[in-house]
Amino acid sequence: MLHAKLRATGALCLALFVCAGCLTTTRHMQEAQDHFSKASAAERQMQARGYGDELSMLGQSTASTDYRVSLSLLDKEIKSHESALRKERLLGTALVLKAMCHWRLADLEQLGESSRATYTSEDVEARIKEASRATESHKSAAANAERLRIDLETTLKAEEAALKAATAASNQNDVQASAGGEGAVRAEVEGLRSSSLRVDLANAEAELARVTAERDLANTRLNDAIEDDDLRLTLRRVHFDDKLVLGTRDRAMLAALPGLRDHDRGRRADDFDAASKYFSSSLVVVDRAIREQVTPKRHAVGIHLRLGQLKTCRSWFDAAQQMHDTAEARADASQAAQTKAKAIIAELRELHPSDKDLARNVVELEAALGIN
Repeated sequence: MLHAKLRATGALCLALFVCAGCLTTTRHMQEAQDHFSKASAAERQMQARGYGDELSMLGQSTASTDYRVSLSLLDKEIKSHESALRKERLLGTALVLKAMCHWRLADLEQLGESSRATYTSEDVEARIKEASRATESHKSAAANAERLRIDLETTLKAEEAALKAATAASNQNDVQASAGGEGAVRAEVEGLRSSSLRVDLANAEAELARVTAERDLANTRLNDAIEDDDLRLTLRRVHFDDKLVLGTRDRAMLAALPGLRDHDRGRRADDFDAASKYFSSSLVVVDRAIREQVTPKRHAVGIHLRLGQLKTCRSWFDAAQQMHDTAEARADASQAAQTKAKAIIAELRELHPSDKDLARNVVELEAALGIN
């Protein structure tokens, strides 16, 4: 486990992400926001003190309790007033706050850290994409098989109706012998065609059963590929609700949360290779969130997420320093974090050349990362 100091210096600054002032409803939403803000304040106090002492343990318990109260209030509000929240364009914000509570609880209480926690967010997304492709393929095959079954069933019904008519004609006693003969022949032909169609229909139904079973298996594998923790389930609910209204900040935060989760896992890693895997994935996921969701490029949430990435780089750098014995090994292990940090710093300075507070933060992080 990484040294307690690494946890303190590497923790993402929750002050950047508190949703102060974003909610106006008079129901439970404001209370939920208040408890979230109290929890994040407790975490910041923990970070200021360092981790491990009794006050920090009390702060962790206080933060966890407030996050859970916030979650309970949000669940109650969403369950009771989902339609009203959607109409007021607040449902998306409520779900964002809920996802952030799950994120912090997972870090504070190390929830959802089953054997699947060895997968980074990038690993999970790759598995989901592969399983989704298989699901879509089997879904299409099942739909085609169902259409064939319906077509054959419709044709068979028509043929059986024709057979019934032909049989009735052949049995009429008052028709001419030649006509009766033709009716018998026709009935025989229609009977053969109906028998063949029944065989085809039986085969089609068997094929439909097979591809349906494969589709269901593909769905099961897709569900297995998805980490069944509360954070990802909440994120998926937002992803598949195309009627939610979300602003730039909320969209970017939702997209970045799996990466922030990887940051937390990297800080808890037992060895440098595992830490590097998580930190690298965190940087990739947050990069993608910024690139795809932050518009305009100078939006404040972009600054916050880039600073969060620099904190990830610092945690990665600190891990390199603490987990290697020689100066040469420490220098080699630190290169990836320093290289990424330099690129982020260059972008921040280009986009925000006159932001003095940002410049001060960047200079401090450059020094902590050993960047000249």
